[in-house]
Amino acid sequence: MAQGNLANAIKSYHTKQEILFRIARVDPDSVEWQRDLWVCYNKIGEILKALGDLSAASREYADARKIAKKLTMIEVNNAGRQRDLAITDNLIGDVLVEQGNLDQALQSFQESLSTAGRLALADPANARWQRDLSASYQKVGEVLEYQGNLAKALESFRRSLAIIDRVAEADPNNAGWQRDLSVSQVKLGEVLAAQGNAEQALHLFRASFAIVLRLAKADPSNMRSQRDLSVCYEKIGDTLLAQGNMSQSLQSFQESLAIAERLAKYDPNNSEWLRTVSVSYNKVGAVHLAQENLTEAFSAFQAGLVIASRLAQSDPNNARWQYDLGTSTAKAKEALAAGKAIMERMTKPSPDNAVLKRDLAWFEEQIAALEEGRDCNQYQAFVCASQARTGRAGVHLAQGSSNKHRLRARAATPVRARSLY
Repeated sequence: MAQGNLANAIKSYHTKQEILFRIARVDPDSVEWQRDLWVCYNKIGEILKALGDLSAASREYADARKIAKKLTMIEVNNAGRQRDLAITDNLIGDVLVEQGNLDQALQSFQESLSTAGRLALADPANARWQRDLSASYQKVGEVLEYQGNLAKALESFRRSLAIIDRVAEADPNNAGWQRDLSVSQVKLGEVLAAQGNAEQALHLFRASFAIVLRLAKADPSNMRSQRDLSVCYEKIGDTLLAQGNMSQSLQSFQESLAIAERLAKYDPNNSEWLRTVSVSYNKVGAVHLAQENLTEAFSAFQAGLVIASRLAQSDPNNARWQYDLGTSTAKAKEALAAGKAIMERMTKPSPDNAVLKRDLAWFEEQIAALEEGRDCNQYQAFVCASQARTGRAGVHLAQGSSNKHRLRARAATPVRARSLY
């Protein structure tokens, strides 16, 4: 939703909130009015979170939790009221994660997990309660993963997957359950990949891909399924790259990029989809760089940098976009540094060659431009000119050079750019 629409929505909910306040004061014991007020607090918190005002969102969610807690005490045996409390605990936890307060976020998610566990135990045949329990284990696992506790995160994700696997198997035609299963497979795969278990991770990513592909084919107009498909291609590409399979990895990244570009073209104002395109370009560029294809590498890095720069400029307070800009700049600089190393080797036997000295100076100038935040967009034209002058078929690092192994190692370094959930 656009910023203007969010602003209008929050005005509407504030108006509704005032009306509900007055009604609730007249009839404070009305569960119906109190729950409507709970919904309103959550909706306002959701909009404030989308607007980036995490402190204000946290306050709205805290008020929502007070109401939810009160209603569980009024209707002790109402499972729906218990679920409302668990939902709010998850919303509070989400904000705490974005604020970087992982310990409190974990506590909030664990409270939600405790509630979800009681509901699922009381009614094992209730698919929604089981799904909630799976999602709660997933939330806990995510925070544990962020904290670096991979062993416990793995345990939590395994429990999440086991539960949603049973739910999805019982209703194979439920697209929602199937997607939940694919997400759970990716979550577990990410931890396995981080632990160096690439084979098992790849198996899970491909299993998730099979589900997502089936969902995407069943509903080609579903943008979320298309995005999920892009993410699966990316995860598979990351794992193949870690295994040293650069050609198949590149193919996966290019498939991911193609989908991301289609999504961004469909909705050019969707900043998250634009960011996905930028990340995908960096993935493609990293493989080209590891394969010593500097022209293609820098072209991809530059495309990613242009998008990252635009996003960062649109919201200077968005920490993630500022980080992305730094990452994209570093990637482009690495490609230029590799090109500079080549020129230094070429210049060494002929230190008085004015053309080579000029070319080397150009690389140094472009690296400085990136460090200073200036545009650097003439690299490909320069490479073509250099190829014509030197008669090289392409600008590549020399076989057996120390750079070759360094670049491959960097390209294979896992970077968790985005996830399905």
